[in-house]
Amino acid sequence: MQVASIQVTPEAMHGLRGAFCRIHHVEGRDGFIVTFGGAGVPGKSTQGHGYRAYNRDLVPTGEADVFYPFGGDAASIVIDDVLYFATGSPIGWRLMQFDALSLEELNAVDFPIDKMRQLENDNLLAMVGGLINASGLHVTEGSEAHREGTRQDGPLDSKLIDHDRGYATHHRLFTPDFELVAELVLDDAPQFFGTSMIELDDVIHLVTSTAHLAEIVAIQYDTSWNHLATVPLGISGAWPQGLVHDAEIDRTYLAYQTGIRGLLNVRIAIFDGNWNLVEDLAVTNHVWEDGKEAGRPWLTLVDDTLYVSYDVMSRVGPDRAEALDNACMVNAYR
Repeated sequence: MQVASIQVTPEAMHGLRGAFCRIHHVEGRDGFIVTFGGAGVPGKSTQGHGYRAYNRDLVPTGEADVFYPFGGDAASIVIDDVLYFATGSPIGWRLMQFDALSLEELNAVDFPIDKMRQLENDNLLAMVGGLINASGLHVTEGSEAHREGTRQDGPLDSKLIDHDRGYATHHRLFTPDFELVAELVLDDAPQFFGTSMIELDDVIHLVTSTAHLAEIVAIQYDTSWNHLATVPLGISGAWPQGLVHDAEIDRTYLAYQTGIRGLLNVRIAIFDGNWNLVEDLAVTNHVWEDGKEAGRPWLTLVDDTLYVSYDVMSRVGPDRAEALDNACMVNAYR
């Protein structure tokens, strides 16, 4: 049952976009921070990433600010009251730590990626086996995978690759202090942007769509990254990046987006301990006439309440062009 719904942006501050909207529980606050932001849009928004703080009842505390002044795609997680944040940098990726109580920067490291074959956008950030996993799409054939009629050489471009097929993912594993431990490419099943990862009983589950708006699967690995199985989840869509497990009732919750190009909605799928689909719930119900779509969902589970954050964007004109006016939203369910 839905018990709350709030709009975090655009009223928050500083004209930031509400894209990459994520709600994080911070124990030391006994409440939440919601992070959001991205690239600036001339005449509409400024670049950067910000946050807004809420108490346990999703009432704003009045605290809101910019914590990173540059734009771009981003992923974030909170562990032990530390906000880990991954975004692009001139050489590839920038991985950062912030105190989740003060949002003071604690640490930062830039690390290169192979820009001929690896992408930094729509990335994953997760904790598995005590290590921080920063991951993005890996395209083995490089720019030769660009759609027919587009550039076939030079650096990889995420907007030019064929979105109707899957690829691999690249992973860099760090200690919590950002010491690089390992680099991996996982190519055991087709994967796409906006993946998620969780470790349950010494099995690592990488959840992904097999292409854009395609079958969603859980690719399973042991703790040495040996491929165990690929499990179809009985749902189709994209961006299955909201993933949490309730150990008390052995239920896994997955937020994802589904629909057609130009009209996406957010849903939450609920699975038992064997990835059998138990229930599939609608979070948003936009229709074509709304000129809106919802996407990029994220989940946080606190006690018996499930919080889903996502952004809503306008689609305009006969070609349903992206208006880039993303608003950050949060719903709560119990």
